[in-house]
Amino acid sequence: MSLLDSYTIPGLPDTMPKILDLFPAPHPYTAMGQSLTTGSTLKKITSIKFWLRKVGLPDGLLVARVYASTGSVGSTAKPTGNYLAQSDTVDASSCSTSGAFQEFTFSGAEQINLSPLTDYCFVFLFISASVLDGYNCIWSGIDKEGSHVGNTCYSGDPGWLAASNYDTLFYLYGDDPTINFEVATLEVPDNLDTSVLAPLIESFLNDLSITSVYSIKTNHLHGFFKVMVVYI
Repeated sequence: MSLLDSYTIPGLPDTMPKILDLFPAPHPYTAMGQSLTTGSTLKKITSIKFWLRKVGLPDGLLVARVYASTGSVGSTAKPTGNYLAQSDTVDASSCSTSGAFQEFTFSGAEQINLSPLTDYCFVFLFISASVLDGYNCIWSGIDKEGSHVGNTCYSGDPGWLAASNYDTLFYLYGDDPTINFEVATLEVPDNLDTSVLAPLIESFLNDLSITSVYSIKTNHLHGFFKVMVVYI
């Protein structure tokens, strides 16, 4: 596991909005997080930490989610569409009363691969609660003069909103990706004219919905050319 990205500041955050209702709700701040652009290497997410502070006695379950991002990272980026992955639950009662980084762990199929140089939004929110209000809630740590290349994103009324110049405090961790290779083969007679063979192979490759090619091998056997492609 390695650190993929982070943003933190010395001391306490200067802005701490309250998460005091289930997501979604007809008012803002039921989900908070950060937009960012991933690095140049494919990684899978393993966990994310957000700075949280428990106030009173909130009773509920928190999760972190990964969303695709729309807008410009650093100013207008915010989540779009359905979430791509969700962490294991965290009991709000276990959060620090003085403020600390709380880890959200992604398990099994939720450890999705994060594509290189791609914009994502990472947020946390309550998925269930029996006690959650203005006196029993979770504060989120935010820097209102942030220097991270991303920006804070949060649930609005309605939809998602972005906060330019604000950054949510976080640590994002990942590991080497899970790659499921696909194999496809094409067999063509070896007496085909090359003017026909080349477009045929090109069409074959275009139909595979290839993200990345691992290898292409050709064999000449018993009057046929066999093209084998290993790809993801």
